[in-house]
Amino acid sequence: LFGVSSLAWTGHLVHVAIPESRGTHIGWDNFLTTLPHPEGLAPFFSGNWNIYSQNPDTVQHTFGKADGAGTAMLTFLGGFHPQSQSLWLTDIAHHHLAIAVVFIIAGHMYRTNFGIGHNMKEILDAHRPPGGRLGAGHRGLFDTITNSLHMQLGLALAGLGV
Repeated sequence: LFGVSSLAWTGHLVHVAIPESRGTHIGWDNFLTTLPHPEGLAPFFSGNWNIYSQNPDTVQHTFGKADGAGTAMLTFLGGFHPQSQSLWLTDIAHHHLAIAVVFIIAGHMYRTNFGIGHNMKEILDAHRPPGGRLGAGHRGLFDTITNSLHMQLGLALAGLGV
């Protein structure tokens, strides 16, 4: 759920928000014909992904104007825009794409209702401490957590920081 929605948000940023910020209106009449990057999908399929981060917006760029606008879609500039004190829109798109990839891969790691993935009990039981000097590792931890309401409450409260 988080992976697919982050990927969808990245698509919105790349295909609608970033072109709009650069003065190109994206609507129902032109969203299929307006490319978000001048080279289209060629860098993606050739593995030349760094092209998507080249030529970022300049400091003089103002939202909705073409002056100072670059062609980059996914950057890792960091920091804030000096005039608006906002995060760079292309950095936000890059962040959401990275989160989408991580969550989609992690979502396939644990067992689903269809038997795809790993079983949490097997993962915990297989863990052995380094050097084997700290006991049995996590063997039996899954049963302790699933059978103890006190443990579940403690983990939930710790996760919330309470």
